Amino acid sequence: MNDIAKKRSPVLLAALIAGGLAVIAAAVILVVLLTGTISLTGPWHSETLDQLLRFHDDRTVVIHTQSGVSEGSYVFDAKTGTGIITKDGQSLAFTLSGDTLLVYDGGAENAFVRGDMEIVPAFAEATPSATPDVTPAATPPESPSAAPSEAPAATPTAAPSTAPPSIPKPPASPNPTSTITLAPPAVSTPTPTPSGVVVSQMPMPSSVPSLVLTVSVAGTWSRVNNPGEKLEFRDDGTVRHTIPPSSVFGGEYEYDNTAREGTLYIAEREIKFKITGTNKLTLEDGTVFERQ
Repeated sequence: MNDIAKKRSPVLLAALIAGGLAVIAAAVILVVLLTGTISLTGPWHSETLDQLLRFHDDRTVVIHTQSGVSEGSYVFDAKTGTGIITKDGQSLAFTLSGDTLLVYDGGAENAFVRGDMEIVPAFAEATPSATPDVTPAATPPESPSAAPSEAPAATPTAAPSTAPPSIPKPPASPNPTSTITLAPPAVSTPTPTPSGVVVSQMPMPSSVPSLVLTVSVAGTWSRVNNPGEKLEFRDDGTVRHTIPPSSVFGGEYEYDNTAREGTLYIAEREIKFKITGTNKLTLEDGTVFERQ
């Protein structure tokens, strides 16, 4: 009997060891299954919608669209792969499966895939077309030809100077008659010089600046054909850009009320603008706003 027990003891020992190893392996697999979670943190993009969602560990999500950048919050259950995005009081449900994120908006299912993507703002799309339009207008061929046209016009004025040696007084009478129309006060005491130029006419250019009208940009401007989009310029140098349905961006601006030109500093971009007349504001990409 003792010999039989001795023979069975190694077999029982091996069975116990194998059973213990199986229990340990099962425990490891169970721990992995229970603790394994799906990672949502990072960028997700949709080429169809031209949008980018960037989830952060602090439960915030940054939303990039052509209209600009906005921020919301989210909750996510890693075990079920489901969550909710909240922004401006609106909630969007989503599900995560592998590298595919499905966002549900009003019954529509929008697919996002993991990875980054550059989103081009709506204003920037029209910028390249604005450059060729300005270039031809800025280099007209008339400006070089204007200088030669003035030179011949100046040479005939020298002709009267040749006449005074023979008849000094008659040439002086036509010149004051032409200057009287430009400077009526000089009629009472005309003092023409030998060249026929009346000195009293020189202060005339000083009246020109009084004709320059200044136009203020402060106030609210609505986009033509899209009244819901507005630019609100404030007297403290700040500007507010509202894009329907609920995107609002803040920034600053510079404006020269004499030249009626300025620059917007908004959404990390610089946008030139110009006011024509008193109620029309045009951005450098051709977008037109009217004063309310």
